[in-house]
Amino acid sequence: MKKIGEIYSTNCTVLYLDGARTNEKQATTARRLQVREKDLKTLGSLFRLAEEKITHGRTISSSQFSTIARLSRRTFRFTEDMKNLLIATAETEGWKIIRCVGEADVHIGSLDLNENAAVISGDSDLLFYPKVSNLLRPMKDGSFHLYQKSDILATLRLSIPQWTSVGIVSGNDYEDNVRGFGIWTNCKLIKDISGTEITDIVTKYLQLESVSEKNETKITFSIAMQIFTSQKQTLVDQPLSLQNPDPLNEMTYKSRLVKLNQSARLNKKAIKAQKGYENAKSVNVK
Repeated sequence: MKKIGEIYSTNCTVLYLDGARTNEKQATTARRLQVREKDLKTLGSLFRLAEEKITHGRTISSSQFSTIARLSRRTFRFTEDMKNLLIATAETEGWKIIRCVGEADVHIGSLDLNENAAVISGDSDLLFYPKVSNLLRPMKDGSFHLYQKSDILATLRLSIPQWTSVGIVSGNDYEDNVRGFGIWTNCKLIKDISGTEITDIVTKYLQLESVSEKNETKITFSIAMQIFTSQKQTLVDQPLSLQNPDPLNEMTYKSRLVKLNQSARLNKKAIKAQKGYENAKSVNVK
């Protein structure tokens, strides 16, 4: 909120928070959970190895610590309590914040945004929604890159329906692309498909001989078309509050990282002092 507040004031900015899970994103959610479970196991092993090194007076390399910090960020998830606290804090500080019914990006994609409005997000899928014209993407160095759809369309010589169609067929949060057909290949193919309706463009794309030959799983992009054209989403039957609690909350990550960092610094000082003592002793002997 502090970083965004340096760019836009609270009276012209709205924060959107994800709500309950949706059926349309179930496949992606399942894949991400598998990756996260794998990352959690790796993170647990790295924590144990690092803490064991500290216990035996050995140092942790900067690359090891960076990996632990990176995996801690990647596997971190907000709990319901944290989300409620975020909403309360935002409102106290004068922000307008909305807890969406489903996915926040789909909700934003359904808004009647004017051409000067900018969406601030790291999710590049948002730029494919027909009503989103500008995207501010946060970078690792703390800056923001501005992507203007008008510039993209002019450079690629695509219409808005063609551009949205590219987003639908090139792999997104809802469906994979046909193997071998990435975004650049799809841009070139769809540029030659005329039409003003996204459904027609995607249908013609699927009928291309080169695409149909490789479409072994018979992808139709029906879910992605529904999301990007009408922004309709349905909630998962299981309420969000009944999901299994996160085994590693924010305090677990923070406390272990802080202890590692502090211990690593103390060990480095001890080693430096020991080396200094040995050097001094060597000089005295000489």
